[in-house]
Amino acid sequence: MNTRLAWVIALVGTAACGPAGQGFVGAWTISSGTTVVTCGALGGPSTDQGTVTITQSGSALTSSPSDATCELQWTVTSDSSATLVANQSCTFTQNGVTAIITFSNGTATLIDADHLSVSAAGSGPATVAGVSTTCDATYSISATKNAS
Repeated sequence: MNTRLAWVIALVGTAACGPAGQGFVGAWTISSGTTVVTCGALGGPSTDQGTVTITQSGSALTSSPSDATCELQWTVTSDSSATLVANQSCTFTQNGVTAIITFSNGTATLIDADHLSVSAAGSGPATVAGVSTTCDATYSISATKNAS
């Protein structure tokens, strides 16, 4: 599959000694990951790769993947985790089929200071060979923080 879930996430934190979620800030290289969009008989996994840069402004974090085509926002729940803000949509085109996926859930977790894990899932409509159908999508990556 040629579709990459290229995402931009905005992580909104709360202030304590500093904004929560500061560990997310930096440049990350995707070490492994897949996006699976399935529309009836069509679909399957694609490999995700590239980099993600996360910056901070006040209590908001924004991440920009190197191949960004989709923006997703997250709410920081602790210094090491964030939850996807539900009902955000992204458009995917693969094998000539365009689907609008609305994400219903997801998590971003700092495994440690140098390792990030992100997953999300959703579904949405598409038209395949003139027939309306529903597509399901899952996204999962692991990333390693680049040396500063």
